[in-house]
Amino acid sequence: MEPDSAIMTDNKNDKIFDQLEKRLGKKYIENRLKAEKWHTLFKRLMGTVIFREDMAPEYIFLKLLLILAGSYDRLRSNTLKYVINYQTSSFNSLPDKFNGFKILHLSDIHIEGIPDLGESLAELISGLEYDHCLITGDYRFLSFGDYLPTIEKIKKITDSIKCRYGIAGILGNHDSIHMVPEMEGIGVRMLINESYRLDRGGDFIRIAGVDNPSFHACASISKTLRDVPVEDFTILLAHSPCLLREAMKKDVDYYLCGHTHGGQLCLPGGKPIITKAKCERRYAAGAWSYKGMKGYTSRGAGTSGLPVRLECPPEVTIHTLIKG
Repeated sequence: MEPDSAIMTDNKNDKIFDQLEKRLGKKYIENRLKAEKWHTLFKRLMGTVIFREDMAPEYIFLKLLLILAGSYDRLRSNTLKYVINYQTSSFNSLPDKFNGFKILHLSDIHIEGIPDLGESLAELISGLEYDHCLITGDYRFLSFGDYLPTIEKIKKITDSIKCRYGIAGILGNHDSIHMVPEMEGIGVRMLINESYRLDRGGDFIRIAGVDNPSFHACASISKTLRDVPVEDFTILLAHSPCLLREAMKKDVDYYLCGHTHGGQLCLPGGKPIITKAKCERRYAAGAWSYKGMKGYTSRGAGTSGLPVRLECPPEVTIHTLIKG
């Protein structure tokens, strides 16, 4: 069995974490590493570390059911039938120079679980036009183990992204803090409870990214927005919609997220059976608003558990910001 890269400690990692500690703080690094270590140990105790995630008992049972029903191959092929969603959202507070600004939103790629390992996704993205790319986490299929093969495969996607303002992203619940320097090495600016200002012709908007709020429990919107003036138009990247109430209280203008896969296996009309998000179902997919704050939950480009989709196509989203 290969060593788990989420709990390895060598000279290279020590140097990496010295750099991350200066940037993010010692307490944060300790908490993130502790959470990852316990998650990995739990997976080992469950006996799933030597298997792919789709070899867990519940997924074996589901796969068997779908095969017996004669629908597995069809639902697997659905995972490559990408839909480009064009979402236009208007904001009175949007600075004038950002009127018409286009954002490519990707989420939940889970690259190793895509049947063609991202070939058709990269081809699709290469033909789109947008100003900035934002990715709301979950780059790898497993939530533990060696992350380096993920980086190699994700690079195929990032190489296909061509835009003036580059790429920024956050970590999801499947991602390790070890991945941050590697992701930045392939051109993704990673936001770990951090933010930055984007300048367009002298006008500014703020892009903020919060860490994963689930089993890592390292999300802090207060820390993420600590240096953000209240007058700044702010786009928050969060892996899950579950932080929407806290974000609204912090005057976030636009909340972009994923995690739910839109349900992945849905009833007719795209109604999710399971969302795996601790919030109301109306926030599980597509555009929504909460007490004046607008948001969007991506169905994701990949799949989790099994590479199958029903009544819930994978998506790539182009957000157009409009003044007014």
